[in-house]
Amino acid sequence: MGEALDENSPGLPGARIAVPVYNDRGIVDEIVPTSVEDATYHDLCTTGTAVQAAVYPGEHLLTDDEAQHNVLQFIAQRLAGAPPVDSCLTNPNTL
Repeated sequence: MGEALDENSPGLPGARIAVPVYNDRGIVDEIVPTSVEDATYHDLCTTGTAVQAAVYPGEHLLTDDEAQHNVLQFIAQRLAGAPPVDSCLTNPNTL
């Protein structure tokens, strides 16, 4: 289990990620607790990582369907060289 968590970790706590991150969650996510999502988001923000955050009304898997358009738009904007929306600037503590 520890190896799987390490492989899926965005980085060590306190490590800045050099590229913008899209972070979303379902408001009623039954898999990843809100406290874990908020802690990860807050950690990324405190390192200076640019994070575009979104909260959707669904649960864990439903959020994928709800978010896919925004995820693809986020990627297209990065590939086009557009600056990221940084949610950390307006809401640094929680999603």
